[in-house]
Amino acid sequence: MSETSIQNPAEAPQTPGPGRPRPVWAAAVSDALSPLLVPTYAVAMSMWLTPLKVIPEGARFKVTAIVAALTALLPLLAIVALMRMGRVSDRSISDRRQRHWPYLITVICYLGTAYCLMRFGLMWVSVFFFGATVATLVCGLINFFWKISAHTTALGGLTGLTAWYALTGLTTVNPLVLLTIVLLLSGLTGTSRLLLNRHSAGQVFAGFGVGFACVLTALFLLN
Repeated sequence: MSETSIQNPAEAPQTPGPGRPRPVWAAAVSDALSPLLVPTYAVAMSMWLTPLKVIPEGARFKVTAIVAALTALLPLLAIVALMRMGRVSDRSISDRRQRHWPYLITVICYLGTAYCLMRFGLMWVSVFFFGATVATLVCGLINFFWKISAHTTALGGLTGLTAWYALTGLTTVNPLVLLTIVLLLSGLTGTSRLLLNRHSAGQVFAGFGVGFACVLTALFLLN
């Protein structure tokens, strides 16, 4: 009997099966709200929807671009390199067993981003990345035995940041409207991951809970 024939089905990459077309809108939502992009959205929200909007616009764009480079471009290049080395089989890293290096790279990128933001004097935004680092470490540990959703972890972190802005009155727009929008985006993301057959419902909810709890706790403890 070959090694492939005795593989645990739960360990195999989860992809839409035959006769189940990949939902176009679900794939688009999943890509637009990728864990690589959500940190940039969080910083953009902080730069334009909080008192930080008094910072000159050019400086705000610069900070957002730096965050995008460190948390989106750099990890993406790392994933491409891992694919070329045969460590990762696809861009989505569908196989749980291939996610250990990407999680470690993400932790390093988040810590570097937090340090840069601290140097810029953006303390509460840097704390968001400390919370995101903890969430990534937790997911990395869970990943050794269970494929928790990185997508909903990222959205959970964004929701935690939004909730903190609402509770502290730091947002310059209607906090309920902002929180509702982020929750709806989180729900769409979770639904897209289920429709694409990438995760179970438990993995989706667990990811959101880890991201939300780690970021919100960090923001209240370190600010």
